[in-house]
Amino acid sequence: MAASYKEEEEEEEEDKRLLTWRDLARLNERHNAHVAYEGKVYDVSGFLPRHPGGPDQLMYGAGKDVTQLFESYHAPGTRQLIARRCKCVGRLVDSEVPTFPRVEEDAFLRAVRKRVAEYFASRKIDPKVNYLAFFRYLLFCVLALSFWAFSLLSASACGRSLSLSAGVLLAGLSGFFTAMVAMTIGHDGNHFAITHSPLVWKTMTSLVECIHGLSSVSWVYQHTLGHHVYTNMDEWDPDVVTVKGDEEPDFWRIKPFQQWFPVYRWQHIYMPALYTLLSIKMKLQDFHTFLIMRKASIRMNPPSQTQIASFLAAKAVHFSIKFPIPLYFLPVSLPTLLCLNLASEVVMGGWLAIITQLNHVNVSVQWPVDSSNDTLDREGSSLVGANGHSKPRHPNPSKPPNPSNGHIKLPSPSDRYSKPQNSASKSIKPDNGGGKPLNHLAGSSWSAVQVATTQDYATDSWFWTTFSGALNHQVAHHLFPSVLQCYYPQITPIVARTCLEFGLRYKYVPTAWGAICSHLSHLKRMGACH
Repeated sequence: MAASYKEEEEEEEEDKRLLTWRDLARLNERHNAHVAYEGKVYDVSGFLPRHPGGPDQLMYGAGKDVTQLFESYHAPGTRQLIARRCKCVGRLVDSEVPTFPRVEEDAFLRAVRKRVAEYFASRKIDPKVNYLAFFRYLLFCVLALSFWAFSLLSASACGRSLSLSAGVLLAGLSGFFTAMVAMTIGHDGNHFAITHSPLVWKTMTSLVECIHGLSSVSWVYQHTLGHHVYTNMDEWDPDVVTVKGDEEPDFWRIKPFQQWFPVYRWQHIYMPALYTLLSIKMKLQDFHTFLIMRKASIRMNPPSQTQIASFLAAKAVHFSIKFPIPLYFLPVSLPTLLCLNLASEVVMGGWLAIITQLNHVNVSVQWPVDSSNDTLDREGSSLVGANGHSKPRHPNPSKPPNPSNGHIKLPSPSDRYSKPQNSASKSIKPDNGGGKPLNHLAGSSWSAVQVATTQDYATDSWFWTTFSGALNHQVAHHLFPSVLQCYYPQITPIVARTCLEFGLRYKYVPTAWGAICSHLSHLKRMGACH
């Protein structure tokens, strides 16, 4: 009785300590780090040195609601350790970001995770270790650097015909394998999927930064904390952020509720050309990101001195490989070197861009709407009710959800590609300072949103699985981001069967060409709306 009474007193005390998301946002330094999990705020400062994933991984989420992020990277039983190892200091009364129902209510996610865990256990597979995959990662690094060296040697050869053309071709191959380095070691390492050792994945990602030139810190905030949690959500997914308002057009129109401009009629033609500039944009944008400390709406925490030093060192080494070292040691002119670098960047950027767009920007996926703002329901693109509020939860969370009950609304082509009737009322308004109500996406579980916003393609193809970094198995990747990518072909059938069982539409295109056509068709249709 005494223990029960004490627990009640502690719960009452917790209820008195009410924090807004702005209060939580200030608690983001190592000596005073706090996170929110399922509405409760925990002090994790003392746990930082003991965190199995290392202090940096925990600091990425400091000052934020980490509920979905935590669930994505931890086994179901791990959540009980939070209360035991970290002190609960209060409750969060509102939220800066969209929130979802409790994981206990997500029957599909519980089922698919249990089945995948049983699959790995029955075959005694460690989902973070595969030495053949590690060898392939090393091979991509060697090929990227070797082709770059060969391109320099070829272009600098005097008196040899077609030496510059051969150099450009080899530079393009270097760019292709540099993209592969980013999509394998860079991608898996920044998802903490390469072994169980933080030292291993941090060392590997730091080293390959020197090859591809992209900041892992910036990428983690954009991809892991942004895109993976809030997939295709306007404002919150940095991968699909577009210009707000009706005055100025963006480069493209990809969402049904974006204002239409005449220039979009040609986006299916000019956007593939702009894709080739992606790697140049990202490398330059890293510096801007570190200055403003944001990736779209995702706040960045102050980087550690080690992270700053690693960022600057990697940029310096990458730049030296591209310019000063060749100019100093080889008889190659600056215009020739610029030509080789352009060839490398065009191939790298083009490959990265098209591979990353096929899964989430196409004719099949959904575009969830933040129901805490003034929005209207959009058939095929919204997971909220017509009155702008969250749809009610499924009456019995233990049973598979039925798409007809409001969890996921399948699109009709005429509605998906129609121009907004009133752009002022259709545009999502940003939060003007107040927090969002908790669980305002209560009608849509996080896993249902992942399935609704993602499309797989060519999952039976060894070529596309290898040279897309297994991103053609995107649904499995979003549900299991900390699993090494080489295992996605094994768990994708489990994911697809579970989707079917729970009434969730698993979107799949048999070929990569079909996925490319789906992406370009989406651009063309969204641009043709008028």
